[in-house]
Amino acid sequence: MSLDGEFPTLDKQKWHNIEIVVDRIQTEKSERSRLFEAIQTAIKASKGDVMISSDKSEKIFSQNNACPYCGLTIGELEPRTFS
Repeated sequence: MSLDGEFPTLDKQKWHNIEIVVDRIQTEKSERSRLFEAIQTAIKASKGDVMISSDKSEKIFSQNNACPYCGLTIGELEPRTFS
């Protein structure tokens, strides 16, 4: 990652949020395949977490068994989990 042509050093003892803009898409039906591809690219780059932003809101989705906001993890979901 470079910032203004420089490669910033990050403190290993500090938590950093690094966000990668994968694509900017207008929400039209014709853009669905492009949206799908952008989400797949983001999932691969982030190992499962994706942030989708609009003018009105920002949402984070995760394929991992963890809350993307607080980090709370849960075990593998099984039918008995819901009984």
